[in-house]
Amino acid sequence: MQDDINQEVLSELKSMNERIKKLEREKGLSAPMKILALILGFMIIGPLAVSFIGLLFN
Repeated sequence: MQDDINQEVLSELKSMNERIKKLEREKGLSAPMKILALILGFMIIGPLAVSFIGLLFN
């Protein structure tokens, strides 16, 4: 009887641990955030890189 209860508690703890791990996993950027990052990259980083390269070769 006690072993059955211990096994049940253990299985519940394992399932709770799996749920916690799922919640703690890193989530990637959503599609709109990826698009925003791409646009900002072209608008900010691109011109900065081009101007930096221009300064190097002047």
